[in-house]
Amino acid sequence: MAKSFGDRRVGLWITEIGWASGGPRQEPYVKGDAGQARLLEKAYDDLLRKRRAFRLRGVFWYSWRDKDGGDQICAWCGHAGLRNADGSAKPAWDVFVKVASG
Repeated sequence: MAKSFGDRRVGLWITEIGWASGGPRQEPYVKGDAGQARLLEKAYDDLLRKRRAFRLRGVFWYSWRDKDGGDQICAWCGHAGLRNADGSAKPAWDVFVKVASG
């Protein structure tokens, strides 16, 4: 869209990306601990490979930490953090740290 308005140089920000490690199994974004970590790694690897073509300026994970009561936002939102509600790391945390440190 920016290209059609003559702004080919504008960058892209992805401000929310994420999957949940828990929540109702019928929800499409609930992937379990291993699935959350695997999809995080795949998404960031894919975006890293295409960063120049997309003029990618930044990518933000949806939630840093699980939140009690997050199901009031959406059925899986309270489980989308990289860390559990008690602060302990999920498998996705280790993947995120690896990706972020290059």
